[in-house]
Amino acid sequence: MDESPLSLPGNSPSMPNVQAPQSQYDFIEADGQSEIVNVPIDVEDDEDDEDYNLSDFSESDDDIIEDFGMEDDGINRAIGGKQLEGVWNGEGDSDHGDSDELRSAEGSSDDEGNSRPRFPEFNQHIGMENVQLVKDQKFASHVIFKEALKEWCIKEKHDFEYKHNDKWRVTAVCKKKYGWKIHASQTQMGDAFQIKSFKSIHTCGKDHKNSKISSRWLANKYLPFFRDDHTWIANALKGAVFRDHEVDVTLDQCYKAKRMAFKMIHGAEEKQYERLWDYAAAIRKWNVGSTMKIQTTNDVFDRMYICLDACKRGFLAGCRPLIGIDGCHLKGTTGGQLLVVVGKDGNDNIFPIAFAIVEIENKSSWTWFLQCLLDDIGHVDENGWVFISDRQKARNN
Repeated sequence: MDESPLSLPGNSPSMPNVQAPQSQYDFIEADGQSEIVNVPIDVEDDEDDEDYNLSDFSESDDDIIEDFGMEDDGINRAIGGKQLEGVWNGEGDSDHGDSDELRSAEGSSDDEGNSRPRFPEFNQHIGMENVQLVKDQKFASHVIFKEALKEWCIKEKHDFEYKHNDKWRVTAVCKKKYGWKIHASQTQMGDAFQIKSFKSIHTCGKDHKNSKISSRWLANKYLPFFRDDHTWIANALKGAVFRDHEVDVTLDQCYKAKRMAFKMIHGAEEKQYERLWDYAAAIRKWNVGSTMKIQTTNDVFDRMYICLDACKRGFLAGCRPLIGIDGCHLKGTTGGQLLVVVGKDGNDNIFPIAFAIVEIENKSSWTWFLQCLLDDIGHVDENGWVFISDRQKARNN
C-alpha cells in the first residue's frame, strides 16, 4: 500500500483502500456531502483553548476508523504510536464502558453499526457515590457538574478553586497551583454541560483539609446516621468523617451539620407551629374527652394546654388528692417554658396529669395553666386538692 496522503475523489462510489498518515482525521457530513478534515494531533492540552473541542463535530474519531476499515495496528499508526487517554478500541475493558454512572447522551448508534456511546453521560442518581471524570463527559447542568466535581475532589483528597464559575462555563484549578485543571461549558445545542479539557494529573500531595466540605454537605452525607441515632454527638461525626474521607472538619461544622440534619428529618421548628390546629383536632377526634387549648395573639402562638382523657380519668379514679407543680426551660430556637402537674398513685409513683407550653414562667402563665387544670379535674373546694411546688410546703389555695 502506498504511503500517500489520504484523498477522496469527488464522485467516487466507494472509499479507496488507503492508510491514514501521521495525523488525526475527523469525518464530517454536511448537506449530504462527505468531507475529510485533517486535524493535527496535539497530545498536550492547550491552556488557552478552553472552549474548542473536537467533540462538537457530528461523528467521533472511532466512527472514521470504522468507516475506513482500519484495524488496531492502523489505529496505532494513525496516531503516531502514542496511547491517547480516553481512547477505546472496542475490545477488552475500558475505564468507563461498563460503569453505571456513565451512559450515552444520545443513545446507542446501532443503526450506524456502532454500539458504543458517542460521549459518556454522568448519571446523577447513582454516580455521586463513586464519581469518575473524563474528557467529553456530559452533565445535565452546570449545577450537577459542580456537585460531581466537589465529590471527585473530596474522594481524591485534593482541593480546588474556581477560575470561572457561571452557568455557561466552569473552570477549576488546583488550589496549590500544581497544574491540575478542568474546564467545562455548555454544548453548542445548549442541552448539556460537557467537559472540554481535563488535566487530570495531580502532582501535589493529598490534603486532609478541604474547603469544599461544608456543614450542609456533612448533613446530607450522614443524614441516615442521624435518622437512625438521634443521640449521635458531634465528636462521633468528626471521627466518622476522618475515617471515611480522611478529611479533618471542625466541631463547629459538626454541630451545625447535626442541627441541619434534624431540621431535614423533623422539619423547621417554626413550621411545626402551623400544624398545631391539626394536632388539636386529631387529639379531640381520636382521644375523646381530652382537652387541648391554644392561645394566640394576632395569630402568633402564645400558650398551649393539654390534658389527655386517660390521664384525667386515671388521676380522679386512683390517685391521692396531692398535686405537684413545676416548670423548666425549653431548649431550641423558639424557647419558652414547660409547666407540668403530676400526682401520686397508690404505689407512690408519679402520675402525669397535664402540661402546658407558655412563653415565660410568671404569675400570669401559672394562673392560666392552673385555671385550665381545675376546669378539667374540678375546683379545690369540691375535691380538697392540695398543691405542692418544688418540694416546698403544701398549699391548698
